[in-house]
Order: sequence, then C-alpha cells, then structure tokens
Amino acid sequence: TENTNVDLNVGANTFKVNVTAEDTNVTNKYTVVVNRAAASSDAYLTDLTIDGTTVQGFDGENVYSYSVTVPSNVSSINIGAVPNGTSVIANTSDIGEQTLTTGVNDFEIVVIAQNGQTRVPYELHVTKQNNDNNLNSLSVTSNPQGTLTPSTFSSGTTSYTYTVGPDVTEVAISGTLPTGATATGFGTYNPNNTTAVNVVVYAEDPNVTPKTYTINLVRNKSTDTTLDELSVAGYTLSPNYSDNTNSYNVTVPSTESSVSVTATPHDSRTTAVVGGKTTGLETGNNTVTVTVTPESGANNARVITINVKKQSSDATLSDLTFDNVTLEPNFDPSITSYTATVPYKTDETEVHATKADENASDPIITGDTTLDVGENTFTITVTPEDPNVDPVTYTVAITREDV
Repeated sequence: TENTNVDLNVGANTFKVNVTAEDTNVTNKYTVVVNRAAASSDAYLTDLTIDGTTVQGFDGENVYSYSVTVPSNVSSINIGAVPNGTSVIANTSDIGEQTLTTGVNDFEIVVIAQNGQTRVPYELHVTKQNNDNNLNSLSVTSNPQGTLTPSTFSSGTTSYTYTVGPDVTEVAISGTLPTGATATGFGTYNPNNTTAVNVVVYAEDPNVTPKTYTINLVRNKSTDTTLDELSVAGYTLSPNYSDNTNSYNVTVPSTESSVSVTATPHDSRTTAVVGGKTTGLETGNNTVTVTVTPESGANNARVITINVKKQSSDATLSDLTFDNVTLEPNFDPSITSYTATVPYKTDETEVHATKADENASDPIITGDTTLDVGENTFTITVTPEDPNVDPVTYTVAITREDV
C-alpha cells in the first residue's frame, strides 16, 4: 500500500497505477480519472432567523431585503443566518445577539460563494416600536385668541381649559406627536356645543396604553345690554336713545291711555322685558321700565326707565273770589258764569283766581277793578297743560248800583 497526496486541477485528472506481483513477471496496470468540479458561484442563505424563528417571507435565493417590527419592550434579538453548503458568511458582527434602539436598526449579512468572487449582501431592517404616547406640543387657537390654562404646555399635564369670548364659534386644536404615534381629537370645534375635547395619543407600539389629554372649552357668556332700538310708538324719546343713557322722558296727551314700547337687543342672546305703567296711564308721571338681561344673567342686567308724562286737561279754577263781592251762585269749578250786585259805595274790587292744576297756565284776567255804575264784566281764562284741549273761560258780571 502506498499513499500519495496529489493536487487536483479543475476538470479531469488521470492517474495510472501499476501493480507488480511478487512474481515480477506479472504486472497489472490501472487508470483512474478524477473529475474535480469548478468552485461554486452560489452565494445565498438557506435560512434567516430572529430568536430562532425564520423571518416572515424569507426566500434566500430571490429576496435580499427584509423588514421586521418588534414591540418597544424588546431590548435585543438574536440573529441567525445559515448559508448554502458551499458558501460562507463574510461578516459575523451582525450575527448573534444584537442590542436594539428605538426606531430602525439596520443589519447586513454578506454571503461569499465558494469561488471567492460572488458576494451577496442581505439587508435586515428591524424596527423597534416607539412606546412614547406623549404629545410633543399642543396648539389651541381661535379668532380672537382665547386663554389657555395652564398657559404653558407640558406633556405630563393632561387637563387644560381654553376660555374664549362670547362670539367665538371655532376653536382649532392641533399638536405634534412622537415618531410613529397617532392621535384622535385634533380638529375644529364650536364652543357653543362642545364643552370638552379629548385628544387621545396612541404610541407606535399598540401594546402601550393610549394617553388622553382633555381640553375643556369655555365660552364666556355675553354681557351685551345694548339695544338696536328703543322707542315709544308715535312719540319721541328725550333724550334720543344712547347705549350709555338709562333714563328717558316721553310726553303724551291727556287722551292717551296706553303706550307701546319697543326694545330690540343688539345681541340675539339678550332679552328685553317691558314692564311698569304702559296701560291705564294716569295724569302726571307714569314709570315704564325696560329690563335688558344679557346671556350672562340677571347680575349683569340693565334697567332703563322711561317717564311717561300724561298731560293734564284740567283748565279749571279751584277758587275764585272778588274783594267786597259775593258771587252768585257760589263758586263751583264746573260753573263758568257768575253775577254779583254791589252797592254804590263799592267802587273797586280785586280778583283772586287759583288754578286747579299746577301745570295749567296762570289765569289771564280781563276787566277793570275800578267799578263803574252799572255792569262790569270780568273774564278769567285758564289754558290746560295739554295744548290739544281748549282753554276754560270764567265770566263774572258785577253790577254796581246807582246812587
């Protein structure tokens, strides 16, 4: 037996072996052909695993890039790679136990064929999901701008109050999120019908409990007590209506028994209620009130007073006397004609007339207080406050007897 190491070339290698028997006259000749195959150019993985489980969708001969997502609580993985029988893995730094950071972790596994020339890289992208369920920022806006309390956003503070004026109908809520997170609740809201908005933040990792931020919307109620109109039908207010004036006067004739007052608030949320003496008007001053109550309530109400002065029609006298003269009949305010007779020696008199209504004109007296023999006529005229009513004239005829 003889052993010899021989280098083989790619292709057919022929070897001849002569065997001579102990009897040197006998020799057998053998021919051996050894075919050496060329080095393989195949370079691929037959398996790619994470923690012992084949990566989903693995096809080592056709697919060279893979993406895998793991939860946020996974801190490391063990990568396994099995090359085909004739190839090897060029790098081992991305094989075995690998520490993960949040986000995308990239690994590359290079397979080298037997021929040493063919190199095939495999990419493995492992995304460790983000467990951050906090808002990065919060924006709450309106026109005009309201007030956010607390005024400074903190991701750890989950309850806020946004207060706006009475006429704001749109509040926009938005914010920024961590990588991979999503949120519900962003949008535009009407504070008239929405009192609270929940913004729910979902971390990229669905196993993390969502975090809720509550924004309470408060619309201040209107305090507007201005009027677009304040009027008394058929009459003129004095002074003219002003938002800063709460006391007015109106004069009506003696024949008026009622007034119609119109009060129209500028703000549709404000009410105006007319009260007081609008019917059964009495001669003199009658008080009408207009209570204007804003949306914010009675504590902010405005009370407007209208003094309705009903003019008097009274043009009578409450008393009428003449010095040294006795009237016939005795004075009665409803009687306007009188007579009297005085002796000759009464040659003069004085007239004393008292009006019944202080608002009537002062009595106008005609006649000569020096009495002549015979008939002496006096008139006393009173004009009432109401210019639409005729004056009342009292007539007195005094006869002075002859000698």
